[in-house]
Amino acid sequence: MAGVSKESERSIRFAWGLLLLVFGVLLALGIFSYDWKDISALIVLPNDPPSILIGLVGAWLSFILFYLMGAGAFLLPLWFFVIGFIMIFKREERIWPKIVWALIAMAAISSLLELNETAFASMCKRLNMPDAGGVLSHVITRNLFVTWFNTIGTGIVAWSVLAVSLVMFMKVETVAAWFHAGLAYCRGGYERYQTYMLDRKDMRERLESEKEAIEE
Repeated sequence: MAGVSKESERSIRFAWGLLLLVFGVLLALGIFSYDWKDISALIVLPNDPPSILIGLVGAWLSFILFYLMGAGAFLLPLWFFVIGFIMIFKREERIWPKIVWALIAMAAISSLLELNETAFASMCKRLNMPDAGGVLSHVITRNLFVTWFNTIGTGIVAWSVLAVSLVMFMKVETVAAWFHAGLAYCRGGYERYQTYMLDRKDMRERLESEKEAIEE
């Protein structure tokens, strides 16, 4: 019974992972083909038929996501893909902590977008977004954190939260392994560079010695 139960859990997990992947594809199609002129609430004569690839449902969903999250909505399909792949291929991995850290990372990204809204002004105009980081981030970042910490302090906090959340999402052990691998690669490259420079020096000394011998 325990074996059957475990196999059932794996099947459910696989189904959820597959569902997330499919939803990620649909979400990507909707977000990247979004045109605010498809939304009847924003324009008197909306596009008919809608220009978005997945219909009016996708248009309204994309509109709500851009309104709430701003340009950060472009990253949502990526999170769905990553979590979906983890559920399918890493069946022993706990998924809820990763979802929590992904949400924290998205909140930090939205805050950073809001702090740099001038850089995304043209995108906001093209997509008819009220704020670069979304309405939620505007309220929290501008009306709360900037008041307490000013712009620079808020940026430092947001970058720190983003770094910690990504490390926790990928696991500290994984990041540490990548770091050590990067150090080993840099060390190997430096050693190869030193060997190359020593070989060049030895060759130059040999050429000079041969030249002196010929002149004598």
